Amino acid sequence: MRGLIGLAIFGALACVGMWWVMSEFYKDQGVPVALAMGNPKDGTVEFHAVVAMGMTSTERPRMTLKGGWLWDEWVDEHFDLRDASGERVPLRFRISSGLIPDHKAGGTPEGYVIGRVKSGVKHDFDYIPRRNESQRYRYTFTSADGDMPMKRVTIKPVTK
Repeated sequence: MRGLIGLAIFGALACVGMWWVMSEFYKDQGVPVALAMGNPKDGTVEFHAVVAMGMTSTERPRMTLKGGWLWDEWVDEHFDLRDASGERVPLRFRISSGLIPDHKAGGTPEGYVIGRVKSGVKHDFDYIPRRNESQRYRYTFTSADGDMPMKRVTIKPVTK
């Protein structure tokens, strides 16, 4: 009888442990992205971030009647880059990057988000997967004074 009670306790602990492991496994881990900075000029530096294929799968950019994609509109709706004072940094979409080689971008990129940030200032880079939902991911960084080679970071979910 003791063995049966011990087995039941062990089974219950195993179930609780398995539930905990699975709940940790299924938490939102964030969005991996490659970033780089370079081309310093007049106290600013270029900021480049990869737009991976998965980022556009939730909401594709609109198309014109002639079949052109409205990428800059999509970038304005799905990315937000602000400095420490809350001032928004204008971003634009480009098909290539002078700072991040395509073969190092991680898969086939849709393109790149590019903006000019003030050197040595703290910034918040937000990715918003869906326009009408409150979910967003944030990466906080201090911009480089010069070139910063490409690095992969995980943009973490913002908790409220």
